[in-house]
Amino acid sequence: MINSLNNESRENVLKEFDRLFSVQEQKDENPMAFRRKEKGERMKKDNKKSDEIILLPELIKTHEVIKKLGRSLGERYLLIISNFYSRGLLKKKVKKELGNYLAGHWKILRKIGGEKYSELIQVGLNDFQHLKKSPAPFIKGKRSYAYSLNKDTVDLTRQQRYTLTTVSSQNARRKHQIERRADYVARHEIYYKIASSVSELTFDYVAALKYVSGITDQSKRLHKIAAVEQLIAGDLLWAMDQQGRNYTVLVSVPRDLRVFFSWKKQPLWIVDVASSQPMLHSLLYPDDCYEKKKYLSAIKSGFWVFMRNASGVSCDLDDEEQKGAMKEQIFQQVFYSFREGKKGTTGIYAKTFQREFPLLWGYINAAKKEHGPKQSSGLSKTMMWVEAWAVFEAIKELKDKPYPLITIHDAIATTKEGVDDVMEALAAAFLPANLEPKLVAKLLTAGA
Repeated sequence: MINSLNNESRENVLKEFDRLFSVQEQKDENPMAFRRKEKGERMKKDNKKSDEIILLPELIKTHEVIKKLGRSLGERYLLIISNFYSRGLLKKKVKKELGNYLAGHWKILRKIGGEKYSELIQVGLNDFQHLKKSPAPFIKGKRSYAYSLNKDTVDLTRQQRYTLTTVSSQNARRKHQIERRADYVARHEIYYKIASSVSELTFDYVAALKYVSGITDQSKRLHKIAAVEQLIAGDLLWAMDQQGRNYTVLVSVPRDLRVFFSWKKQPLWIVDVASSQPMLHSLLYPDDCYEKKKYLSAIKSGFWVFMRNASGVSCDLDDEEQKGAMKEQIFQQVFYSFREGKKGTTGIYAKTFQREFPLLWGYINAAKKEHGPKQSSGLSKTMMWVEAWAVFEAIKELKDKPYPLITIHDAIATTKEGVDDVMEALAAAFLPANLEPKLVAKLLTAGA
């Protein structure tokens, strides 16, 4: 697990977790009692304590898996399911993130499935119907497949805990985690810097569990419970998308839980490029003009404030939930919606943007026509690539510094010691694009 800020052992953290969030949902199909008894007997024999915990969707009936495949192969199968499940649990919007992000290539699964990989996949597809298959691109002339969880039979907001009991499954999990981190680090020396920084993170489980237990909204509470237990289980994310954006634990954990992280027990700070995506769309202007200066001025002074005031919409930008909802609508209506149709512009923010920045509105619509709309389009991916490249260059300049550097898309988490350097490096990284970003530094760790 991520190291505890309070020096609590995993066992103690789990005890407090179970006290606050009693596992009454874990019924007979979840053999927790059996495993605990078996684990205790095994500990008496070898005087060792196993802490190889994996998390599974609540609807996975583990006793049926073990009965069908035997304990060794069954736990290999459960590792495959857990691999998918864990990667999806920590996404910000669980209900909407059921697509490619949860898919895994057969090569990844083979590392967990071992010699009986094909049999395990077929059982998941045919017998239990926990998995589904979709074609993947050709690799060396052969058709391969990607697999994902069947969302019709899996609820991503609820989970059960499973403690591995076989040596082969424990070794497979450790090996897979080590290989994922090694693959990530091997990309470039800056990823070694990021990974080294992540390894020294600490998490205040006491405060986090108290915070989550006080959440009244049931769906949000379940999501946060799942996220915290995933941190305890210790299945960390090491990934990078095609645009070069990094996905480590600080990215995957919900925003309101990030405040409980620190680094070597030092408070974390975050240096953020304010309104990064709107700013990057200024690159669509073919030359300098009055409107471009007006647009960049709005970015510099506060783009979300400008859009709120210009549209006349009531929104408390100090409320993260209200601000997030407004930003999502602006992105949908302006930057990543379908291009303007025959009936003209719809949506209050789209109309406001078109009125205030008619030239840029036209350039954006022309780009949508060429590249396609939405966040999967070439236009948005280009913007994300520029953003990731700038962050990459900033960390590259600072990789030998003693303080941590961890990316959160267009932001970098560090300690107080590194704030000034990060701000300077980020500003310099955007200069080749003739952009002067508005940089904001703020304390991330709560109560520091």
